[in-house]
Amino acid sequence: MAKAVSSMMLTNAKKHIDIKCTNPKEKATFIENIKCLADKSKTELMSECMDKHIIQAEALKQVPKEMRKDASCCIFHYFDKCMEVEVAKVCGAKEIAYMEQLADEVMGETMTMACADMATLEDCDKKMDGKVWSMLKDLAKSNDPAVLAKRHKYKSIVAPMLELMDAP
Repeated sequence: MAKAVSSMMLTNAKKHIDIKCTNPKEKATFIENIKCLADKSKTELMSECMDKHIIQAEALKQVPKEMRKDASCCIFHYFDKCMEVEVAKVCGAKEIAYMEQLADEVMGETMTMACADMATLEDCDKKMDGKVWSMLKDLAKSNDPAVLAKRHKYKSIVAPMLELMDAP
């Protein structure tokens, strides 16, 4: 299941990257809608969201195998909420709507298929094993970039997800 879900997500992402990079109108629309993210000083907290997500993803190997799919869904919702809060600080409603549509086009099908039981962050709070969910959330509590950087060994979400597919 994990490989099928990852393959679906990567296929959708590649399709959208190809469209955004090769179709001049799509490219112009994309660039226009992400200009609000150009100032690095305003987007530093978004990097912290990704750091937290990577830390949580690396910790999924500690989660009992039968809970990993749900835990994966929950850490994605946690990341999505973090990004939603931070993007709202620097972008307007039009740009946010565009980014949400883009994320839904890339991730929506995958999330619907894989995360039906944990469809929202609220579902995670209610249904996820409390000990496991607390452990994953606790890993992401710091807002200190130096502390977060020390907590993960990868700079991308891809490597821990690939490791998870091979984990016992």
